[in-house]
Amino acid sequence: MKKIFILIALFSFGVSLTGQDTVRNQDLVILKDGSRFKGELLEYHIDSHIILQTDMTQPLRFTLDKVEKVIQDYKEQLKDQKKYTYDRNYYQVELGTPMSSEGDYGLEASVSGIRQINAKLGIGLGVSYVNYRSDNYYFGDIKRIPVFLIYRAYLREGNTAPYIQVNAGYAFNPHETDYKAGFHANPKIGLRFAQDGVMFHLFLGAHFTQCNSDYFENPWDSGGWEQKRTIRRTTIGMGISF
Repeated sequence: MKKIFILIALFSFGVSLTGQDTVRNQDLVILKDGSRFKGELLEYHIDSHIILQTDMTQPLRFTLDKVEKVIQDYKEQLKDQKKYTYDRNYYQVELGTPMSSEGDYGLEASVSGIRQINAKLGIGLGVSYVNYRSDNYYFGDIKRIPVFLIYRAYLREGNTAPYIQVNAGYAFNPHETDYKAGFHANPKIGLRFAQDGVMFHLFLGAHFTQCNSDYFENPWDSGGWEQKRTIRRTTIGMGISF
């Protein structure tokens, strides 16, 4: 008889543990005194009380006058909050340093807006000011104002997410110099930190800016020449998005 009683007790204890394991702990009850209880919402009477099954053996009953807030499926809501939000507009400010293999360096400042439709498709428009500094006396500093279209795609989800971005457009000449305006392209790969609000990002890219000059006549003979070249720079920089 004693053995049978022990077996029944062990069986009941096992059923109790199994019942506790089945509690999904997906609902959250916050009381007005600041207490929090996680479990599975069994009853929700809007005029009187709620009943919450927690990991404890017996369900807990709370009258609504003591309840501050009830959040159902709060874990899923937290997951959604941690995801980068798509189908919305983002604005960003960036600073970069275009550098050449010869040691020339410059400065780029840009502002842009991007509509991130989904992870793989973001389109936008931007404008920047670039000063391609050069130690070459003949060429000197070259300043351009590129206006460009943007394509952006994220390579994965997460608080720290790598992305690729391609800027392509036309670089205007803000000064009356011999070098004319031309095509501009700026592919880059970057890393975004944070999910929402103010986000920071670092990037590494390349500048390709067409820089054709006017036709020059040669005073010593009947010929002349036209200077044609493309400015190529490696760019590193950082920015903020919001």
